[in-house]
This record gives sequence, C-alpha cells and structure tokens, in this order.
Amino acid sequence: MIDNDILERVLAEGLRTGADFAEVFASDWRGTGVGLDDGKIEQLSTGRNRGAGIRVIAGETTGFAHTADLSEAGLMVFDVCQALKTTQLTSKSRIKSE
Repeated sequence: MIDNDILERVLAEGLRTGADFAEVFASDWRGTGVGLDDGKIEQLSTGRNRGAGIRVIAGETTGFAHTADLSEAGLMVFDVCQALKTTQLTSKSRIKSE
C-alpha cells in the first residue's frame, strides 16, 4: 500500500523533529452492506476507507494525526506537523515543571 522507502523517510523525519518514537499505520478497507426487510433487499451500500495514522511520542506526550493522502508529501506534512506539536508540548511541560 505504501512503499517501504517512503515509510522509512517519513519515520526518520518524525524523529528528526525531536520525537522519541514515531509510527505509521495504514488501512485500506472495503465493505458491502445489505439491508433486508421481510426477506427483501431494501438497501445496498458499498464503501471504501483508506488512510494512514501517524503517531509520535516525545517524553510522556503522544500526538496523533490521520490522513487519507497516502502520497509521500501527504504523509510528511502530517508527520512533521504532529511531531513538532508534540515536541513543543513536551518542551513547555518540561519548562513548567522545573
């Protein structure tokens, strides 16, 4: 679904921003539903959900983002933004506790 080289670059970028841990998990789900009433088909639906979740951890702070854009550029935007937010939150909490 997502090329391993892209995943490695996305994870490395998340860690480069100061996170202690980064992960990407992707899903591609397709489903079909049938609604029956007295044995007769009343409703038929199909759907597809596709996306990736990105989680970064910095200290005791965890950040999460989800995107439907599975391109490298789309994953990088969410990865870097989430990592930066998480590391900034961690830095602020460390400053307050000192």
